[in-house]
Amino acid sequence: MMAVSSKIAKRTATVPEQARLVLDAQALDALTARVLEHFELHQPEPASFPAMASRVIDLAEHPDVDINRLAHLIGRDPAICASVLAVANSALNRRADAVEDIRTALSLLGLKRVANIAVGVACRTLFDVELRVEQELFGNWWARLFHSAMTEAFTIAFVTMERHRSVSESIFLAGMLHYIGKSLALRSLAALIIGGEGGGVPRDEAIESILGRTRVAIGVTALTTFNMPEHLIDLCRHQDDDPLPPTKQWTDLHYVRIVSALNEIRMEGTDTEPQLRGLRN
Repeated sequence: MMAVSSKIAKRTATVPEQARLVLDAQALDALTARVLEHFELHQPEPASFPAMASRVIDLAEHPDVDINRLAHLIGRDPAICASVLAVANSALNRRADAVEDIRTALSLLGLKRVANIAVGVACRTLFDVELRVEQELFGNWWARLFHSAMTEAFTIAFVTMERHRSVSESIFLAGMLHYIGKSLALRSLAALIIGGEGGGVPRDEAIESILGRTRVAIGVTALTTFNMPEHLIDLCRHQDDDPLPPTKQWTDLHYVRIVSALNEIRMEGTDTEPQLRGLRN
């Protein structure tokens, strides 16, 4: 079965946009419904949320955070350690001497920034796939979703720090995980296509529509399963509300929506009208 699936992926991954499936409204509705149904039958387990991300969040949010414990925890993960040191030694932060250890990086970058880098790298698995066949099918989409999530999470954290001189782990997670519904929906769409139930690879416009129409329902279910804070689940649940009340309760969501809209406008090939409408609201 896997050999057959691999052939399908290799064939569909190279299909040019103009040769992909064109879905009318009825077909698009039907495929969207199948994606939701597939997700309901293959929901993630609570333990699938990265354990390292949970540990870093717990430590960073503790009022008496132990810097040594956080440094030790990050130092145990080569990928996270390398990412933190890379940022510390970047042109923006570089000092006379190279930063070679996590404690020095913590002193240079600050606790929250290092914690955000660690959480972002740890959450990479939520925007990735285990099977090569899935990666081959939608390789550019997985990378795009993760890049957007990281860009928006760090931008939101920076903006709130500049405006309020503080930033919580929840606002970073809000920027990081409001896309989680899209990533999980894409997994279900890939599974349907690989299993021969999707009829082929739709055009990018149809894929974007399917992910957009399913991201809230799938995202809320996933975040609930991961035992995320209720505030974060509510943010996901109401991210497409139109208009959004201009009250303090929804400040974090306003930040997420503004940054997300600007990021989508920045990306090439994006229809800007929906994003501009979102900014006006």
